[in-house]
Amino acid sequence: MKPWMLAAIFGSPELVTKTFTGNATFPMPSGVARLESLKGKGADGAPAKPGVKVWRLLKYQQNMFSDSSGISWGQINLSSVDEFPSEPSAPPPYKDPKIYYTWGYSEMNYTYEVDSYIKDSSPATTGASATGFGKTFPGGIGQAATQVSYSNVAVTGGQNYTLAIPAGGSITLTYYR
Repeated sequence: MKPWMLAAIFGSPELVTKTFTGNATFPMPSGVARLESLKGKGADGAPAKPGVKVWRLLKYQQNMFSDSSGISWGQINLSSVDEFPSEPSAPPPYKDPKIYYTWGYSEMNYTYEVDSYIKDSSPATTGASATGFGKTFPGGIGQAATQVSYSNVAVTGGQNYTLAIPAGGSITLTYYR
């Protein structure tokens, strides 16, 4: 029966609106067979964090050894890494003088490399969904959740309805009593 017909027979029906912002069990009043409107949203999502570009100056050290027979060998080590907020200029490569010893000599060559990477970035997150009355209200994906609305939702009077609502979410229902 339409609300205006009920009003003509029994007087004006009362429009009831209830909003929930956390988990709850709602006992649907006897005699209520439908919700005029059901609106809700899940939790908000967080946007992606792009991070910060960081420049690095890498210093490589190459040690060269040669013995008295002329056989040479060496090794390359990354000797230091320095980080900068903007692109640094690398110093020119340089070489330590040869050091002679009884059985040969050694020398160290230093080279530099500049590179960059993204530091402290994170992907967008999705907020948890809210559920109730057989409906799902999604959370936001990288942003605030958008409210979803339904009208003329069938319910059973006298039944308990479980509402699962994450922090930041909500469900609002309107019905005539």
